Amino acid sequence: VDSRKLLERALNAIGPMDKLTSITAVRVLMTSRQSRSGSTKTSEVERTTYYPDRLYVETHNGAEPVTAIVITPQSAYVQAAGQSKGTPPAGIVEDYRTGMKFDSPYIAQHMGEFTLSYDGQEVVGGKKCDKVRITHDSGKEEVWSIDQGGKILRRSGKFSSGEYSVEFGDFHSVDGVNVPFH
Repeated sequence: VDSRKLLERALNAIGPMDKLTSITAVRVLMTSRQSRSGSTKTSEVERTTYYPDRLYVETHNGAEPVTAIVITPQSAYVQAAGQSKGTPPAGIVEDYRTGMKFDSPYIAQHMGEFTLSYDGQEVVGGKKCDKVRITHDSGKEEVWSIDQGGKILRRSGKFSSGEYSVEFGDFHSVDGVNVPFH
């Protein structure tokens, strides 16, 4: 199985390459559910990425103060509502910087920074998917599960705090780009 063709099929299912390579910023509003040690924490998250290397993340989770994280190539800071700025843990900053590199616009714009390999198959949401292991020059990697139509149904990998798996569905076209709404 040609892993490069699988990745290209996934990127083309998102949108035309000229569109993906022209994206300079993406704003995503999402609900995040993190499960650890038998408990689940739900947060509303606003994530704005300015490619290739700047990020703003604002998190709201119930009664806790709103938290904002800003990451640039030179620095990073975190601020909770009503509190002074602080420095986020180095592992979290690295996780965010790595995460930006696995967004589809970044990959489309920097294909030469990645090595690809076929990683077998799995079923996601009842659909058979081919898995492509995407390894950045930094050694960080993520696995994309791509259905027969090219949709990325799952992204999984490792962060400093553990493993993650994100599933996608309910795709809609937004300005010529297919975006998962779930």
